Amino acid sequence: MDYVGKGGLDVGDDLLVLLYHIQFACKRIAALVASPFNSALGKHSALTGATSGAAASDRDKPKPLDIVANEIILSSLRNSGKVSVMASEEDDAPTWINDDGPFVVVLDPLDGSRNIDASIPTGTIFGVYNRLTELDNQPTEEKALLNSLQSGRKLVAAGYVLYSSATILCASFGSGTHAFTLDHSTGDFILTHPSIRIPPREPESEKGLGGGYISTSGGTKNQTSKQKDFSKQEERNQKEEEAEVGEN
Repeated sequence: MDYVGKGGLDVGDDLLVLLYHIQFACKRIAALVASPFNSALGKHSALTGATSGAAASDRDKPKPLDIVANEIILSSLRNSGKVSVMASEEDDAPTWINDDGPFVVVLDPLDGSRNIDASIPTGTIFGVYNRLTELDNQPTEEKALLNSLQSGRKLVAAGYVLYSSATILCASFGSGTHAFTLDHSTGDFILTHPSIRIPPREPESEKGLGGGYISTSGGTKNQTSKQKDFSKQEERNQKEEEAEVGEN
């Protein structure tokens, strides 16, 4: 509550309920990603085929992990009652959920899902907008699309959930950027990285080779300058040797 809105002030219950359902969905996805059985999702085995010669129904076929994650989030957003539109990277078009939801959610349910077999971290990326009430009289498909194409400057909240050795929810809800780590013993997200900021650049520095920064204070010759001087000297020595060979 303290990290939603401007220091927790004037925050409606609607946003709190939505955030609760988003984190609930992400907990389910985290458990699914960590499951030893997730590698079987989307792969067909002898058990999924029909033994009597008929093809298995689409409902019985295993689904790719990112599709399952998409369905988990859609179900959670529906249950929240606070979302009118969900625009997912997995869907061809935004999904209109209900007419009364005050928010629009755009997301990638499981970014990097192809990397799970290699134990590379994956994540859920999301953004939350207010529903554009001036579009309510438009056709469903049109208002769903236009609500999903709002400018990033209009975001109410945005963040991502990282699924790795730890499950970390990093988000900004209008009062700084904070990261919360999932405590599997209690099922709660615990604040572990409050007020995340990009470190300021050192004032007395210059960008060196390889994109790094090197100190130039006190008039000391930096390593990059030494390397340049050495290269120039090598070039002069090579030219002198070539001239001597030409004379001989």
